[in-house]
Amino acid sequence: MSTIQVFLPLDIDRFLRRECPYCKREFKIEVPDELLRQEDEKFTAEYLVEAEEKTQIAEATEKEIHCPYCGQVAPANHWFTIEQLNYIQVLARNWCIENLNREVFEKMQKNLSNKNQGITMKFGQQKMRIANAWINRESNDMRLIKLPCCHIRLKIQESWKEKIYCVECGFPHENSRIVDYREGQ
Repeated sequence: MSTIQVFLPLDIDRFLRRECPYCKREFKIEVPDELLRQEDEKFTAEYLVEAEEKTQIAEATEKEIHCPYCGQVAPANHWFTIEQLNYIQVLARNWCIENLNREVFEKMQKNLSNKNQGITMKFGQQKMRIANAWINRESNDMRLIKLPCCHIRLKIQESWKEKIYCVECGFPHENSRIVDYREGQ
């Protein structure tokens, strides 16, 4: 099993963008302090992407999240945006290429050019190239609210007027009764 560290950008309030796998609407959740990492005045959230055969078992026992818009439930690792998934895939692909270059091509070149065996072969294979991994900085573009049931702070679309479901327990709140959150509340 190998683990790749992936750091995703957060907005200025340290919220991570998520996308519902069902309704495809985006919202933001507050990132726990233990996942925060500060780099040059910007914060990122650390996610570990595990490359192993037992991934499906690990996903089944992972915490589930409710969509604040449609109320549907899915495991926590099903809420990545398309941009986040593309970024993670490029990082994972680069990790594989770097390992292939190091563990296969460099060792093969060394072994094939070893003249002690009486056989001389020229290794003409070039190393595989890695892709440029890039993701946009996170904008501060949503309405910040605090849900009274689990005291969860989250950000939703400014234009959303329907019920708001708690991401933790799934309780439906009338939008008209949820007030915007301000520091100190």
